Amino acid sequence: MSAEMAGHINAFLKRAFKYGFCNTIYTIGAIAEETDNVLFKKVMSANHCIPPVKSNGYSLIDKGYP
Repeated sequence: MSAEMAGHINAFLKRAFKYGFCNTIYTIGAIAEETDNVLFKKVMSANHCIPPVKSNGYSLIDKGYP
């Protein structure tokens, strides 16, 4: 996202606070960071829907050429 677009979004969020639509001034950077943290915690939890990677047991031999 460009800095100009982030500035427009932050201005919108500031106006939303000014007119009473929210109780806290949010910024797009803070929202993105919090969302990243929540997603990371969900992915790292034990009951996530993605199964763990299993080893296939194959042993590959390096042939020495590209």
